Amino acid sequence: MENIYPHSSLQLLAENLWQIEGSLPHGVPLPRNMIIFRTKSGKLWIHSPVAVDESTKKEIDELGEVHWIVVPNDMHRMDAPTWKKAYPKALVLCPRAAMEKVLEKVTVNVACEEEFNSGEILAHTMAGAKRTELAYELRLKSGKALVINDLIVNVPALPGVLGKILKFTGRIGSFRVPTPQRFLFLFQRRLYKRWLRLMAHKGFTVVTVSHGRPVKKNVSSWLMHAANSL
Repeated sequence: MENIYPHSSLQLLAENLWQIEGSLPHGVPLPRNMIIFRTKSGKLWIHSPVAVDESTKKEIDELGEVHWIVVPNDMHRMDAPTWKKAYPKALVLCPRAAMEKVLEKVTVNVACEEEFNSGEILAHTMAGAKRTELAYELRLKSGKALVINDLIVNVPALPGVLGKILKFTGRIGSFRVPTPQRFLFLFQRRLYKRWLRLMAHKGFTVVTVSHGRPVKKNVSSWLMHAANSL
């Protein structure tokens, strides 16, 4: 793959669910996560693709067939063309409302709302949020995962001047809705807060976010914590 920045190895979150933590160019310390989900048929669902080295790509290929490449919003487009080049037969998807911007970088086959409306992968619109990004419910063998993109962060304190800037702008913190994202993605904070509280009672066993650590314990409490951060 091209344009590879430092990244982690495959991290197992649950059966058939993995994460790779990548980095950003220009020394920006904010981590960015790619989620990999394997369906019962062995097809792989890639959320927020991160360009990886050849050894990691080989490990991913051993998991199954890359079938879906999900661009979660119009700000997570950077490595989508690289993934499409590596997997030309895979479907590239994004939320319908993000389609115009994503198409500037990569060909999109279908909107997420059309593809993920039943079965093991469900796309959820988030009440109170603009539909340029969605949340996804993944049916695991034991439990289910909620995949959230930019509307929750779970990033600890980061070093250096850029880390201080990110903290000042509200881009880091413990499982909270970051201040910039409230203005970028929310049109009704009260409705989104209600949606998070509803998700807290849905029995999710894992929650992943695109920036920061996943939650695998006390998931309900952490979703309530995010709701209360609004």
